[in-house]
Amino acid sequence: EIWISYRGIKTSLNDGMSEKAQATSKQIEQSIADLERQISWATRAYSNTVEMRRADYAQLLRQVPQVSQLSLLDPRGREQLRLSRRTVNLGSNVDFSRDVSFTEAAARGAGYAPPYFRGEHPYMSIALSHSDSNVTVAEIDLEFLSEFLGEAQVGKVAFAYVVDDKGQVLASSAKGPEVGKSLTALPQVAAAIKPGRAL
Repeated sequence: EIWISYRGIKTSLNDGMSEKAQATSKQIEQSIADLERQISWATRAYSNTVEMRRADYAQLLRQVPQVSQLSLLDPRGREQLRLSRRTVNLGSNVDFSRDVSFTEAAARGAGYAPPYFRGEHPYMSIALSHSDSNVTVAEIDLEFLSEFLGEAQVGKVAFAYVVDDKGQVLASSAKGPEVGKSLTALPQVAAAIKPGRAL
């Protein structure tokens, strides 16, 4: 009887955690979609000079804390403007024509680069094409993902984490693994990142 009761409680807890994980996943997906919508404002057609784009980018950086840097690429993938909260770089002409976010944005209108780390800090890029074939690339600071993994969502005893398609931790709750750690050895992570499986 105790064993049956234990199994029932364990199954119930697992189902509850699975539902929470799916709900959190949907919230993160919605948040990324909202970021894309906010970034698309900076691709408006009537902002057709580098100076107008610079003003739009500065406003976007003020209004959306998750965006850490914006770049304007011409139709060949050459950088014309890069703006962060601390620096402005005009006409660098750096070639991003082979960058995955640029090539996807040029082909489909929007492109997402896989997450990457700068030190122990995770980022990703969202690129959106303009009507004049220029592309805006926004660097997103993924630190905001930890907001979805607070004690209210996870509970006091459990922990949660978000991993990329390589199994590296992008965000974690307070008791979870450190950001940047590879969790590919865990069976649940290995199953989730298996090729061909939707995350």
